[in-house]
Amino acid sequence: NNQLQWIYIAGGTTSAVTLITAAPVDWVHVAITWSKAADQVKAYISGAQTGATQTGLGVWVGALTSTVVCIGSISTAPANVWSGTEAHMAVWNSALTAAQLLALATL
Repeated sequence: NNQLQWIYIAGGTTSAVTLITAAPVDWVHVAITWSKAADQVKAYISGAQTGATQTGLGVWVGALTSTVVCIGSISTAPANVWSGTEAHMAVWNSALTAAQLLALATL
């Protein structure tokens, strides 16, 4: 339904940003950053923050290799994966800045 959704779930807390687009696009750069120290989750599309900064994060435990970590899923269940093409995934060990995400989106 022309929607993109960024979801952070941890410790019984869910933070989400939903973007409803006017029409499908050919290529977009999407990113989510989270910082427990700053108590913030931010969603980005094509290098610009979309939606409000989410706060009040729960305590996230686990590992990125866990079966509950989903990249490109249409729900929180790993079996419900995105139906489309994804390329060039990256995971950093710190939250990137808006300037860094803009640079990545315009490569």
